[in-house]
Amino acid sequence: MAGVDEAVCPNESAQRSLDADRAVIAPDDDAFGYYPFAKALTDAIRKTPSPTGVVMALNGPWGSGKSSLMNLIKFNLAEQNDRKTLVVEFNPWWFNGRDQLAGQLLTQFHKALSGESGALRDAGDALAKYAGMLSKAVAYSTSIPWLDKVLTPLLKLLGRKPVDVPKTKAKISGALAKADRRALILIDDIDRLTPSEMMEVFKVVKALGDFPNVIYLLSFDRDVVAEAIGKAVSADWQAYLEKIVQASFDLPTISQAQLNAHFSQELDKLLSAMEVPAAAPLYFENVFFDGLEQYLQKPRDIVRILNILRVTFPAVVGEVNWVDFVALEFLRLFEPIAYQKIRQHSGMFTGSPGMSEDLRPVSAFHEAWLGQVAELRRSGVRALMCRMFPKIDAAFNRQYYGGYDGFRYMNLSCAEFHPVYFSFGVPDTILSRAQADQLIALAPDVGRFADAWLDLKKIRRQDGHSKAMELLDFIARLPSETDHERANELLSAILSVPESLLTKADESGSFSMPNSWRITGTLQHLLGIIPPAFRAEALHSAVIQAREIPAASHLLRRLRTDLPHAVEMEGLDVAAVQHLQQRLATQVMQMSLQDLLDFDDQQLLIRILVEVVGEQQVRDRDRDAVGDAGVPRQRQGRDQRLDHAGHGGLADPAERQARQGDAELTRGDRVVEVLDRVAHRRRAELALRDERLDPGPAHRHQRELDRHEVAVEGDEDDDRHHPEQVDRE
Repeated sequence: MAGVDEAVCPNESAQRSLDADRAVIAPDDDAFGYYPFAKALTDAIRKTPSPTGVVMALNGPWGSGKSSLMNLIKFNLAEQNDRKTLVVEFNPWWFNGRDQLAGQLLTQFHKALSGESGALRDAGDALAKYAGMLSKAVAYSTSIPWLDKVLTPLLKLLGRKPVDVPKTKAKISGALAKADRRALILIDDIDRLTPSEMMEVFKVVKALGDFPNVIYLLSFDRDVVAEAIGKAVSADWQAYLEKIVQASFDLPTISQAQLNAHFSQELDKLLSAMEVPAAAPLYFENVFFDGLEQYLQKPRDIVRILNILRVTFPAVVGEVNWVDFVALEFLRLFEPIAYQKIRQHSGMFTGSPGMSEDLRPVSAFHEAWLGQVAELRRSGVRALMCRMFPKIDAAFNRQYYGGYDGFRYMNLSCAEFHPVYFSFGVPDTILSRAQADQLIALAPDVGRFADAWLDLKKIRRQDGHSKAMELLDFIARLPSETDHERANELLSAILSVPESLLTKADESGSFSMPNSWRITGTLQHLLGIIPPAFRAEALHSAVIQAREIPAASHLLRRLRTDLPHAVEMEGLDVAAVQHLQQRLATQVMQMSLQDLLDFDDQQLLIRILVEVVGEQQVRDRDRDAVGDAGVPRQRQGRDQRLDHAGHGGLADPAERQARQGDAELTRGDRVVEVLDRVAHRRRAELALRDERLDPGPAHRHQRELDRHEVAVEGDEDDDRHHPEQVDRE
């Protein structure tokens, strides 16, 4: 329904937002076909013969377009260059009090006449001379006889002569009767007044309504006015109004189709001005007709929702699904209970459940709050909830979404995006969509990309995870149709980061996973985007220049299809992957002990190294640091150095020298312990695999072998739960 068709300058859009509630002022702005009716009413005003205080009324609900219709009447008079009709505008909403309403009406009338000539000028002079006294007389002589009896003596005591209202009106009427023009007095927004103020307006019109060559056009909501009259006087409201109003007109009926079309047009302009990415038209149409259409009952409803969107939407453009955001703002304005439930109980709305999940608590929760929605709107709200939230649709209708990807489309039903919809902006601790796009765009420049990545790694969210983890997860969810060149660039850029990509804190939490799994999964996803014909070359290029050695090593291990739990990818063969593994192993074997231990994922790296080059070669490379018996050489001489240091806490130089070697001793301990643990598990793994050569034992031990391989794969996860085993510094 709504697309991105018409471009609007952002500045123009901003200006429109400042006066978006203005009434229509010209036929070009008339979205609901009022102009023909306004033209017919204008002709009636112009052609009414010898009017003497004719009072007409426009009836319509608040926000239905009464002010727009009055503006179109003024436009039509100006368009016809009508010199016979003088327009006087009066809005009683700007004033209060009895004397102000009467006096200001006369003042406005006087100002309009003061620029005229002849009889109209004479009428204006009379109004100017008597406006103050006449307004007080009108205000206080209001069909309350006892009050008039009190006021007359009071005026005498003050040395003032009571106003002769009939004589004053006769003088003004005489001047108006001689004029060759008629006055049209427009009184708008009567239904915005308090009941007592409404009554004052009608009494003023009744008192001054019989001037010759004067036509009054009042606009109000008849139901609102009827209620006010019923409270103010013990009389039939209809009979009361008939004594004042001679001709009453109802605004033309606006169809739902007209309201929908106007909303769609205005929303298109808003989206175009903000350069909003296009969404699936069918999704918006379904959301709109399921539950939003029912809230558009009059033009003012459209104005209200668009005004809100002009304020709230700019802060989250590109960070949310615009269809969901528009729907949420509808609910915030027209259905607050639904908005608050979505905001406060995200777990009941987000996610896509499996067929085996017990959804009875979800169903009960939503049935409870939907029962508080007005019955007239309840079915629409229910349909809207099912359309926007797969969890609710599954609970109510047993509909399941196997291909649901709320993250990709930034839906409100996605737990990761849910908070953004309510913050009206993305907090600094959360990676915005715009930030992610900017960082991904840095991928061709591996140096800048690495610097930006390490900066993100330092920023912590409230849950303790880093923004680097958010970026990694974002990349892992890039759609499969992403440009394969961009995927190639990202693969190389990520492996070129000179430090560990994530922090230990990124592994924390009930639903966490080891960092190596998260990283490898993302790298595999990028490889999957690259076409098979280019996949081997992309992998080779990325691994050759890799600085994040553990991540590259773990990726290659997962691509070894000759090993259990590997991922088979078209375009990659075992020999090529083994060759890359050997190159990485050679590179690691040439590293110093210091460089090796600088890696956070040293256990993972050592395990893969043992698999590629063998346990003995790994032990041999650090023979200077590790003794033949598997004990660090530093420890072998430590006791002798301490013996020479003596006892009693004296700062002996030999003792200081011994303690200075503690750091190296700890590093040696770490290599020994990690290597011993890896070697032990490696031997156990090989032993189990050997048994597979015998069908009988293999069958018996197959399940045990699979469990063991998963456990070995998760060594680093064990260390995360027992860090004291590998980190004693």
